[in-house]
Order: sequence, then structure tokens, then C-alpha cells
Amino acid sequence: MYCHHKQKGVFCPSRRKDDVGFFRRTLIVSFLMLLIFGCQTGDKKVVNQTPHHLEKGFSQLNAGNLDSAEDYFRQVLSDEPKNGRALLGLGEVFLARGDDYRAEQFLRQAVGNDPSLSIAYGLIGEIYIQRGDEAEALKFFEKCPPEDPHYANLHYYLGRRYLEIGENHLAKDEFELALTHPEFWGGHWGMGYLEYQKNNYDDALTHFRRAASLNPEPIALLGLADALFALGKDTQAHFFYLRYMAEAPESPERKRAEQNLAQLKERVGEFAACEKVTFKLDKDKNVKVAVYNEEGSHLKDLFTGFLCRGNYLMGWDGKDFDGGEAEGSDFYGIVELGDSTIIQKIEPGN
Repeated sequence: MYCHHKQKGVFCPSRRKDDVGFFRRTLIVSFLMLLIFGCQTGDKKVVNQTPHHLEKGFSQLNAGNLDSAEDYFRQVLSDEPKNGRALLGLGEVFLARGDDYRAEQFLRQAVGNDPSLSIAYGLIGEIYIQRGDEAEALKFFEKCPPEDPHYANLHYYLGRRYLEIGENHLAKDEFELALTHPEFWGGHWGMGYLEYQKNNYDDALTHFRRAASLNPEPIALLGLADALFALGKDTQAHFFYLRYMAEAPESPERKRAEQNLAQLKERVGEFAACEKVTFKLDKDKNVKVAVYNEEGSHLKDLFTGFLCRGNYLMGWDGKDFDGGEAEGSDFYGIVELGDSTIIQKIEPGN
């Protein structure tokens, strides 16, 4: 409608109607646009970063990047303060740093918030083993279900306790339960000890060798040396007694090891030195070649891995792990083949 009232301040009914209509149309359009864009925004889901941060955290932990791993786990906890896996990760970070107190606190929180994380019980048990409190450690190992690797720790320590009181048949039951996790060395050591006590030295040697290959604990090295000594495998026994004494200088069994070693030196005599470590494989297998000195100290690894059958020679430059000149007067090249060990005296710099 055309309005003739052009003067400023003069009221025009038709103009007011047009203004109201324009305002209504603007409001409707604005509302529709808001509705449309609001719906589109609602379709965009917020991405949960927790799985990604947990994956990265444990990846960094496994790689030994402890600071980076801690950052990822703490990012998770900033959003989810009771996330059990993040608390577990922090516990393992502090365990790797040697901070047992803080590690235990985080591990307890982890399993408290998520009881399915039974590995935390096992890790706490290991902390108490390191503290020398075996009784307290067993309380935590007992909480581990059979599928948890720490279940083997429980039965290994129970087996050791039965051995101490002479209940060998009960000890055997415990060591067999430990062997349900064959990747754990303790069950193999226990069965080797029992076979050795029965003078079954070949079977004892098999178990001790397996235990020492999984984890060269001093008692596994001593058991291996004793079995080799009993079987008259003097060169190998000589070497493993040396390794045992290097690993356990304060052990009460050291005196007996020294006595056996003195006998071996008389029987074996001097080793003839070779320029290189030499060995022959009749079949493909995993091999480890390392150098030790006359005191049994591990100086350097020359090779670890899979080799095809054939003849091999490996030289040594006389350097240790850090690249410095190796300490010692006599050096031995050791070839570990899983079911046997080759020992040769070698000259450095070849």
C-alpha cells in the first residue's frame, strides 16, 4: 500500500504493518537458519581421545620413553580420573623409574577402579619381593587368576617354601602349576632342583638350561653349573660357575661354587686361545654369541638371532658394551644354542 505521508514524525498505519511483517519474516528466517546449522553441528560427534592416548601411552612405555608415556596417561586422567588402564600405565612408568612407592599407589588405584586389571596385583607382589617381604608378596600373587602370568610367581614361591621344609612332593605340585606359564623361569628351576636331588642330572640339566635361558637368575646359573659339573661337562661347568659368582658375590653358596671351580681348574687346565669364535650348526636355530672375562662378567654380545645351518666364525674387537677397552686378562667366547653351550678362549682384536 502506497503511503502519502512522507513527513518526518507523521504516523502511517500502512508503514507500521510493513515493518511488522518484515520483522516477522526476518525472525522466521533467522530461526530456520539457526535450526538448520544447529542440526548440522549436532551431527558432528565429539571424538573420544582416551583410546588413542592409552594406545600411545603404552606404546611409549614399551619403547622406554617414560616421560612421553606419563604425559599420555595423565591426559587420559584429566578427562577420566578413575580410568584404570591409565592408572596402571602410570604405575608401570614409576616402576620403571625405580619409584616403588608411587608405583604402588597408582597400581592400587588401578585395580581398585577396575578389578579386571589383575596384573596390578602381580606388579605389587613383585615390589614386595624386591623389598624382601615374600609373605606380603604372596598375598597379592594369590589374587592373580590362572591366566595371569603372575600366577606362576605365586606357585614358584610356594614351591620354594615347601622345599625349605622338606615337602618335595608338595613342592613338585606347585612347580608344575608354575609351568602352566612356561615362559616363566621359576617352574623350570624348581623341576630342575627336584631332578637334581634325585640324581637325575640329565633331566635336571634340561630344566636348569631352560630356566637360565629365560632369565639368568643366579640360582638358575648355579643349578646349571652343578648339573654340568655332575655330568662331567667340565668346560661348561667352569664357565657357569664363573657367571654365577659374578652375579651373586654375596651368596652363601659361593664357597661351594669356589670349591667346585678349583677342582675344575685342575681337571680342565688352560684353554687354548682362538683368534675367533668358531662353531658349526647342523640345523637352523636361534643362537646367542657373547664374550665374558675370567671373572664371568658379561662384556659384549657379538650376535643374537636366527642362523641357518653351516660353519661360522665371529671376531671380537676387544671392546665392551660401552665401546671402551674390555677389562680382564682372559676372555671367553660363549655360543649358546638352547640345548648346549660352546665355550672358547679368544684373543681380542680379531
